[in-house]
Amino acid sequence: MKSNADYLKSQLLSADWEDQKSITNQLFEDGENSYLLELLQHEDSSIRNSVALTFKEHKYQDALDPLFKAVQTEAFRNSRGTLIFALQSLNCSNKLKELFNILFSATHNWEVQNGVLSILDEQEFEFTTEELRSIESTWMEVRGDWNRNNGIQEEKHTNFQIDEKIITEVLNGFLSHLNTEDKKRS
Repeated sequence: MKSNADYLKSQLLSADWEDQKSITNQLFEDGENSYLLELLQHEDSSIRNSVALTFKEHKYQDALDPLFKAVQTEAFRNSRGTLIFALQSLNCSNKLKELFNILFSATHNWEVQNGVLSILDEQEFEFTTEELRSIESTWMEVRGDWNRNNGIQEEKHTNFQIDEKIITEVLNGFLSHLNTEDKKRS
């Protein structure tokens, strides 16, 4: 006789979106977290998304690294907005560099760009001077092409476009900590 968890697992892959969300929530409540974490690498984005939303709803911090891994999986590059959304409810305080790297690689993906900027705005971060310098260096490499690569034209700029000025302002907020550190040393 199949257990309830086995039955739910067998139903998940063929379920519609609403049922998937319900099933992943039930599996979470049944303690099937290891199984759900594995599904963050599933080829079907609706399954990944339903799992991510379950983790968001339950603020399941153990999903942090697997969510980051899924977000950075090249095959999922065009379907990672919900994964970023799920990260908003988790403590990303030690993931500043990873967040900026995701932002810098989110060309033509407003949903990911906006999601990362929300996390950067709403959470507190721990970082080293070296991490900030590395982020700054990476931004300097991509900044000059940012607007062009994202199809942003200065004369036709919309409020929904995240241009290089916005990212520079956000990054400068973090880089201001370098100035504070330099003043402390002198």
